[in-house]
Amino acid sequence: MSEFSAVQSRWQRCGAMDREIIPLQNSDNEIQMRFVHLVVLLALTSAPSLGQTPPAAAPPQELSSFSQSVRALARKVSPCVVEIVVAKYSTGEEEGTKGTGLLRRQRGSGSGVLIDAEGYIITNAHVVSSAYSVKVAPRGGTGEGQAVDAKIVGIDRESDLAVIKIEGKNFPHLAFGRSDLLEQGDIVLAFGSPLGLENSVSMGVVSSPGRTVGEENPIAYIQTDAAINPGNSGGALVNAAGQLVGINSFIMTQSGGNEGIGFAIPSNVVRQAYRQIRAYGGVRRGMIGIAAQNLTPLLAKGLGIEATSGVILSDVAPEGPADKGGMESGDLILTMDGVKVKNLRQVTMEIYRKRKGDQMSFTVLRGKTTVPLNVTVDEEEAHHEKMSGMVSVEKNLVRRLGALLVPLTKDNAQILGPYRHEYGLVVAAKSADGVTQDIDLEVGDVIYGLNGLVTTTVESLREALERLKPGDAMVLQVEREGQVRYVALEWS
Repeated sequence: MSEFSAVQSRWQRCGAMDREIIPLQNSDNEIQMRFVHLVVLLALTSAPSLGQTPPAAAPPQELSSFSQSVRALARKVSPCVVEIVVAKYSTGEEEGTKGTGLLRRQRGSGSGVLIDAEGYIITNAHVVSSAYSVKVAPRGGTGEGQAVDAKIVGIDRESDLAVIKIEGKNFPHLAFGRSDLLEQGDIVLAFGSPLGLENSVSMGVVSSPGRTVGEENPIAYIQTDAAINPGNSGGALVNAAGQLVGINSFIMTQSGGNEGIGFAIPSNVVRQAYRQIRAYGGVRRGMIGIAAQNLTPLLAKGLGIEATSGVILSDVAPEGPADKGGMESGDLILTMDGVKVKNLRQVTMEIYRKRKGDQMSFTVLRGKTTVPLNVTVDEEEAHHEKMSGMVSVEKNLVRRLGALLVPLTKDNAQILGPYRHEYGLVVAAKSADGVTQDIDLEVGDVIYGLNGLVTTTVESLREALERLKPGDAMVLQVEREGQVRYVALEWS
């Protein structure tokens, strides 16, 4: 389970290894009105503590009627919920720490929301990322508790969203609501399996409809005090109409559990990511080839800039769209498409929304001169989506070398490299499974040959290793950090 350090607090995903969550379908206006009645009743019953005259007792049937409405709403949720059980090999990088590249086996479970009658499911990327086995136990369609295989359609780590699919038809599913219509104080319900307690529901309000977390994170999350705990990850945050308004993602906590500060990815972001992942296998985002950061008073003072706020370009990729459009490192962005630029999040989100070929106009401050510029947007390469389909533990793990190997091709050479050649086997991770002797391989090495024979596939390398007998010499030709070297040992 991931944890993010914050001042005396932890940002904790609601869990990379967690359980299911429950979405729901559309409800009617009567249910919405009963939520309003509850708020009124709560306000009336709290009046004596405010020094007011105690009102007449609320008719018991009102609370009973409201309870029945919530019960009916919860019943609509369960058929739209799946439990996702995963098995994966992971390294320290996925745990929020600096990894050693050593593979570890992990098993866990998470939650998913059926979003389509054909079996498409939305969940968190950290639930299924790097999984070599994904199984789903839906409560509808295929029968209670019957786990079925699921395939990963695509993963977008930047938004922490993923789409998986199970075979079948006529699955109950949840409709999207509009997260942009949420306001502070709106009632929301969180469905899921906190701490493994299957099919739980909690109720709260929207604490903030657009809470930003971190300077460079472009997403404005829904903050809620509805109880969210480890186990709610990938689950549904729904409004009073029973519509999906968010996917629960992480919490802010000092204790490790719920403290009333939970965060969900807004449904408007989820809807866009879902459509693109389903269509393209990943999220396509606009890019112009810049690295930028918010201008601080200290930066401004050191760089001799009179302004004390704004967005400054720290780097411009050579031959990228921004470079071709005339942007330079050190430029201060003043306006973008005619709109005054306030912060980096605004710049990032606006560029992300653009399509390849779109034109953007900028005004930048260069020294003391204001310069107008036009930039043609390109498309960001979704490297991690491509990588997610490259590795299968069954196909890529060479146990005698203790390495997970990815074949190098023309298509992925620039993603994995650059390397000296466009063939070979890249060490993606290391594993202790099956290793009987110490072999000098590191993550990022590329194996070009064994005993003078070129190796281009994992299977050919396995076959060559199987032919070795105890006492034979094993010489690997390996590129490491731009230099080709030999790794030799006596086979045992």
